[in-house]
Amino acid sequence: MIVLQWPAMLLLLFPIIMIESLVMGAKLGMSAAEAYRGAWRANLASTLLGIPLAWGLMFGLQLGSEVLFERVGKTLPAVETVYQSRFKTPILRLASVPLEAAWVEGEDGCLVAAAAAILLIPSFFLSVWIERFVCRRFWRSVEVRDVTKAVWKANLASYAFLMVGLICWTAYLYPDFVAREERKWSIYWQSGADNLISSNQWRAIQTNRFDQPKLDLQNGK
Repeated sequence: MIVLQWPAMLLLLFPIIMIESLVMGAKLGMSAAEAYRGAWRANLASTLLGIPLAWGLMFGLQLGSEVLFERVGKTLPAVETVYQSRFKTPILRLASVPLEAAWVEGEDGCLVAAAAAILLIPSFFLSVWIERFVCRRFWRSVEVRDVTKAVWKANLASYAFLMVGLICWTAYLYPDFVAREERKWSIYWQSGADNLISSNQWRAIQTNRFDQPKLDLQNGK
């Protein structure tokens, strides 16, 4: 996800800086130019440092949850069954995104959008921390409490803008995602409930490669 989210945040850097500079200027009673000079420095630092740190935290959470479910599943098979059942319906698949936001399986745009929305949560808190640090040093004459409040409110405004956009994108792509998931499982069950399918077949199903002329599920081709 970081290879998608990081460039996207860099592209959105200018509108985000504009939003936050307007909020900071209004809250701190300073000119637009002065607010902009502080906002672009703070946002550049939070984008270059905060996004990778947030992704790293979520990636650690993802690895930890997989190891936890694997170990607990050996003792309690019901836990492993519940964990694997997240693939069985579109809504459960989407609901499992918080546990795998850093590295989403498959290439579905709906899951990517949902994962990007989840990654905004740790990114928000890290951005506030980093931008507060930068702004306190840039605006030394301003009270620390006022800078902290301004940074919080500026980030709430900019991240609300990003979150609403990603939620709308996810909702827009969701119907097509449901259709692909239903088709995927239809092909899976047609292979025979008692027959194991090969790794190549399952990979074809998981990555939604249905544009192939033939998908021979019985012969593993």
